[in-house]
Amino acid sequence: GDANFIDNDVIQNLEQRRGLQLCIHQRDFLAGELIAENITKAILSSRGAIIMLSQKFIDSGWCQYEFAVAHEHATMEKNFKFLIVLLEPATKLSKVPRYIRAYLRTRTYLPHDDPLIWSKITAHLMESN
Repeated sequence: GDANFIDNDVIQNLEQRRGLQLCIHQRDFLAGELIAENITKAILSSRGAIIMLSQKFIDSGWCQYEFAVAHEHATMEKNFKFLIVLLEPATKLSKVPRYIRAYLRTRTYLPHDDPLIWSKITAHLMESN
């Protein structure tokens, strides 16, 4: 599932192997703070956002909020990196909100099984505008 991919693949390949510092909500959000505040603080203090898009993501109101805040921040801050990784094919996703569908139609995204996914994510986050 999504959590397994984050815990095993994402953290291992981006933090442990490439030295990037990730904000993972299960691990890094402050207890007792409003979820929306944790999300907003994390995004505003980050170099970028990587959205791991799956049906579970789409079904979560908090994940949709995270997408909206990160996307808005990316439109206002040209140095903020915003990237979508599809954890399952777009054709298998249902009830995709219009704003996410529009993003997928107009931007390049990565399938999670891309053999160069980790180097592509790292390059995207590290490139300067």
